[in-house]
Amino acid sequence: MRFEMIDDHSQLLDVFDDEAAALAGVRALLAEEPDAAAEVALMAFDETDDDRLVGRALYGDALTEAARTGSLAAMDLASRSHA
Repeated sequence: MRFEMIDDHSQLLDVFDDEAAALAGVRALLAEEPDAAAEVALMAFDETDDDRLVGRALYGDALTEAARTGSLAAMDLASRSHA
């Protein structure tokens, strides 16, 4: 699974190879810029299934909560969105 962090202009900010790296990236960003959660989103993609979006994107308060708890459970990575 690949995680991508994008800004509110759909510009790619960073790519992470796994959940731990994605959480570390989110924490680092929010430590440096606490208000950044309102301007960025974290999304997961299944590289084995034509790069389809997996689960839900996290942004705003949900992204801040993920950084605080160290969990991406709110992304619901077990479900797949084929929209």
